Amino acid sequence: MFFRGEIGQMRQPDVVNDTFQDRQLLVYLPDGYGDSGQRYPVVYLQDSGDLIERNDSDVLMRVRDLATQGELPGFIFVGVESFDRHDEYTPFVYTALTYSEVFGRIGSFSGSFWFSGMIEWLEQRKIGGTGQRLYMNLGHAEGATRTNGQQWMVPNSKKVYDYLLQNGFTESTARQEIYESEFHSLELGVQYVLDALKWLYWSE
Repeated sequence: MFFRGEIGQMRQPDVVNDTFQDRQLLVYLPDGYGDSGQRYPVVYLQDSGDLIERNDSDVLMRVRDLATQGELPGFIFVGVESFDRHDEYTPFVYTALTYSEVFGRIGSFSGSFWFSGMIEWLEQRKIGGTGQRLYMNLGHAEGATRTNGQQWMVPNSKKVYDYLLQNGFTESTARQEIYESEFHSLELGVQYVLDALKWLYWSE
């Protein structure tokens, strides 16, 4: 299923390491980017882009293969280093829903909907009719053994999804996947990247 460059060799995707305002970036450019002159959708990822890290998974190889076959568009991926995950990771939801003209597609993998005030903030916002698409996933028992706010990961995620469906989103524009896992797992999350991209960009 992999796209091959030279016979007998599997060509690795082009990944560039860069910095912006002292923040490390990992940037993946699609095949032919420098010569095509076309525009590509940009996927921003937190945690330095660990969901597409080449040493941990074959996600980039499979994305490139599917783009070659016309099953996905070509993407630019930008993995952004976090300075402080507690200050930066959760507010992405606020940012994505506030700036719908910038972030048209949202992928929330084990999203921090347990964060204090998140549900109340969401209920005060006008979220319908933005044209956005939102994909959410998490393990069925994530946070269940925690004694802090994370114990509400699953209940709050379900509550957010139900609220979205009642306020402008539909099952065609919002999707929630709850998979079997009793803890937060990057390895399981990675398995859903391709499905999320296909649904966010092709299931219109």
